[in-house]
Amino acid sequence: MMRHMKRPLAMVLAACCACLLGVAPALADKTFNSGTGATVDCGKDPKVSINHGSGTYVLTGKCEHVSVNGGQNKLTIESVDSLDVNGSKNTIAVDTVGKINVNGGDNSIAWKHAAKGDKPTVTALGKNNAIAPAR
Repeated sequence: MMRHMKRPLAMVLAACCACLLGVAPALADKTFNSGTGATVDCGKDPKVSINHGSGTYVLTGKCEHVSVNGGQNKLTIESVDSLDVNGSKNTIAVDTVGKINVNGGDNSIAWKHAAKGDKPTVTALGKNNAIAPAR
């Protein structure tokens, strides 16, 4: 019986040591492959991928990375370091953003604040995208 107790005890000790050393567990990613939308707390799920179309999403807190790979989605994002839009006809409102990368077409992206400087870094390879400060 002592042999069977050693492994669970070692796992508990390792977890306690990690907590004492300030090592936090990795935060989960949130991926949507279907559905009509959701509200996501980026404090819990800092990386969000939307891989379908026609959803409505609200992302609160500070996101590290948001990837939109579908079309005709509506997103409201509080804060994101990097936003990648590979789909088309998406409407995205962002309060604070660091980088915007757009490969899709016919997207509308309005931002209020740049994470650094006067405006975010923008790379737009797609056609007919409107990327501008919110009015």
